[in-house]
Amino acid sequence: MNQSDKQWGTLLWHYPFSKSWNTAKSSAVVWDDLIVFPDRSQNLLALDRNSGSTRWSYENATFSATPTIENGVVFVGSGRPQSTPLPWRYSFLALDANTGERIWMRRYSNPICGTALVVEKQVIFGSENGYLRSLSTQDGSLLWEHDLGISIQVAPVYQERIYVGLSNAKLYCIDPQTGEQCWDISLSGSITRPIAHSSNELVVVTTDGEIVSLDCNGDIQWSQKISGRNPSAPTLYKNQIILGAGSPDNHTSGLYRLHRKTGEIIDWFQVEGWARGRPCIAEDTAFLGSTRGLTAINLEQGTRIGSYQPKWDMYSSPTVHQDCVYLITQDGCSALNWKNQSGLVRT
Repeated sequence: MNQSDKQWGTLLWHYPFSKSWNTAKSSAVVWDDLIVFPDRSQNLLALDRNSGSTRWSYENATFSATPTIENGVVFVGSGRPQSTPLPWRYSFLALDANTGERIWMRRYSNPICGTALVVEKQVIFGSENGYLRSLSTQDGSLLWEHDLGISIQVAPVYQERIYVGLSNAKLYCIDPQTGEQCWDISLSGSITRPIAHSSNELVVVTTDGEIVSLDCNGDIQWSQKISGRNPSAPTLYKNQIILGAGSPDNHTSGLYRLHRKTGEIIDWFQVEGWARGRPCIAEDTAFLGSTRGLTAINLEQGTRIGSYQPKWDMYSSPTVHQDCVYLITQDGCSALNWKNQSGLVRT
């Protein structure tokens, strides 16, 4: 039976993880008929997205970041945040997306924890020792590197120039061709979530619950404080900013909608658990991951569609592709069908 033939709310398949002390926090990436992600044992897996069967695995490194796939090549670094620096213990790799075979590898002494950014023929990533590096996508040769002096744990973004946030609350703008710094600005709290961006617009969240909108020259347009600490990465949707925020301790955890021009809070939808997964949007439906599972909300109607509660906690963002939503939880990877009007329920 095809995925689109099954009812929304039925579990299409589940790939179980082996027990581990590690926490699965990355998201699945879709490539052709595969989904690729690190499992809880920190192996990199590629599953058939229709059946959940294993197509290949790479087990010779410790992966924790969501991989990047471009032109049939998987780019991913190894290591976990706050891991001990060891000589040549960590690596950055390019793998064939169809087979998992290694194309090239570069070794480093510090963990590489954030998702990589591919811009034209260069792949750009940060490391725990504060270096932002650009390598050739063809052979992994070093194009440039810039020492920012403090741990880089989130993916840089590209909008004509490179923008990267750090745990010291600084946002940096970097020239993508030379690696030279164009400007920096200090915000409150730490920047540990990916930046949302569009033409001349950057939206940054900090661990203090501050949402800040800037133009691409670093000028602040507005800022808004949200209850709780450590909101999710934001997602841009039409004239709105969508993110998970708040705290279950004071019943403010949920999906928040803000006006893009003013930062004014439009409304919010309460969810159970910590709402820390970046919302994923498909056809006017927002899918928000929390530690207690998945919630689906129709953004046009402003109504909750339904929810799915897995057996174990969820710390990552959901991935939506065609009729399916893919979840990474502490007990495995699951695929659900979401195109049905009866609501999302656990079966």
